[in-house]
Amino acid sequence: RVTLNAATTENPANISSWLWTPSNGGIIDGATNAITASASHEGDFEVQIEVFTNGLACYNTASIAVGADKTAPTATIDAPGILNCTTGSITLQANSTAPSSYQWSFTPPANIVGATNIDNPVVDEPGVYTVTVTDLSNSCTGSASATVTRNVTLPNISVTNPPAAELTCVVNTVNIQGNSTTIGATYLWTGPATAFITTPNNNTTDVDMAGVYTLEVTNPANGCTDTRTVTVTEDIAAPVITAVNNND
Repeated sequence: RVTLNAATTENPANISSWLWTPSNGGIIDGATNAITASASHEGDFEVQIEVFTNGLACYNTASIAVGADKTAPTATIDAPGILNCTTGSITLQANSTAPSSYQWSFTPPANIVGATNIDNPVVDEPGVYTVTVTDLSNSCTGSASATVTRNVTLPNISVTNPPAAELTCVVNTVNIQGNSTTIGATYLWTGPATAFITTPNNNTTDVDMAGVYTLEVTNPANGCTDTRTVTVTEDIAAPVITAVNNND
């Protein structure tokens, strides 16, 4: 809506009337017989003034063309991050080519944590997120969508039970082994509290105590982990010695 304002150098006492006339699609809301008028649609507008001078009615006109700004803003969303085992939520960032308001929409299980009428909401579920931006100057809108994904793929993991995973009085360490085909996988062995694990961050290690040992493998691409166990036993029972008294 635009307010049209007429002006004149005539003595106001001599002005008998004003008349606004729209054309070429122009629309006037409200009165057309005042010095101002309210245009609600683009088009041409003519104003006529009637002036009485020395008992004679004289007329003069002026015209103006009112255009319309119907340029829609362009909405974009920065490439979103990926949800995974260590990243439980991410921030989406929307942008507009004009000063705008923002409104996000989504279909569950997609979810926005907190406000949906900001340019940078936090999301914690995969799905399609759509932002609608509204130009603050002309109310035209634009929209964009982004797909958020989740990567929770567990690393590949295997362990090998050694053929002789038993400690004895002469075998005081046992080698236990694990493996992963996941690229860049990291390893962590844990076991009994007082056990000595020679290389806990390798896929293979020596241990010196009976018990259950756990290998945890981490996928570096998403922080996801998986585990397997190996049991080490021991046989340190002393032999039974008996003496025979031979009186012969």
